[in-house]
Amino acid sequence: MIRPPCDIQPDETIGRRVSSERDARTCATQSARQASLPLRVFRHNCRYKVSTDRLRDDYYLSVKVIAQEYDERRSRRFFGWAVIKQETIACAGHPLIASPQCDNPFHADIVLPKCVLKSREQYHDAIVGLAAEAWWQDVNEDYAHQP
Repeated sequence: MIRPPCDIQPDETIGRRVSSERDARTCATQSARQASLPLRVFRHNCRYKVSTDRLRDDYYLSVKVIAQEYDERRSRRFFGWAVIKQETIACAGHPLIASPQCDNPFHADIVLPKCVLKSREQYHDAIVGLAAEAWWQDVNEDYAHQP
């Protein structure tokens, strides 16, 4: 299996997995309209970080297989990713940390700064910012750097 570099590269995009058919349909529709993706895609049980996959041409297929196998083990179906540019995340002031896991060396976390976590409104605004810049990457389509 290909291993990503330790540091997240400027040309990488970051994908939040979507395993809900309803969310996948909404993402595809909103992305086609160039509208913001649904906020629920970027919300996470752990409020201080958002779990994501690192995506890039040379390891996109490896990440795709990992995501499909992960959801298959949980009796779910993997539909694709809500994708955002690494540089967009950085410009929003959210650190992006490579956090490889045993079953996913391409894992990364978008870390929400503590100031964002002080209020529900600030957290909501941070999620709105991510969703507004994201686009849909269907698992059955070729990898696209951006729409």
